[in-house]
Amino acid sequence: MTRCRVALGSNLGDRAAHLRFGFRGLDRLPGTRLLRRSAIRASAPMGAHAGGEYLNAVAEVETRLSPIGLLVECKRLEALAGRRPDGRWRPRPLDLDLLSYGSRSVKTRILRVPHPGAHRRTFVKAALADLGELIQ
Repeated sequence: MTRCRVALGSNLGDRAAHLRFGFRGLDRLPGTRLLRRSAIRASAPMGAHAGGEYLNAVAEVETRLSPIGLLVECKRLEALAGRRPDGRWRPRPLDLDLLSYGSRSVKTRILRVPHPGAHRRTFVKAALADLGELIQ
């Protein structure tokens, strides 16, 4: 089992309900279990078309899925929550970003782990601090 961190965000519809759906969905993925979750925090949207204020959190999970397998399952959960593939920085009911996958580094066309923007996002740093991890 590999310990991973997944960022959750929502700025469309019932944001808190979408985050709860995300936590439950992560816990129900094949070979995966939710270990802990951070507090939920509000944050300003990023990008010109990003919409309203976000609610954000981070989940810590253990999984037997590969990094790409976990990414595919996260994208499936986003779609089940109603997210449409309409570009970056748009309002969305659920956004799931793989922040870390154990101690592994992954760099493919569709996935970069550790997440390259995590250290620039205050809400991610605060949520990771809830889980005992400090990043610069």
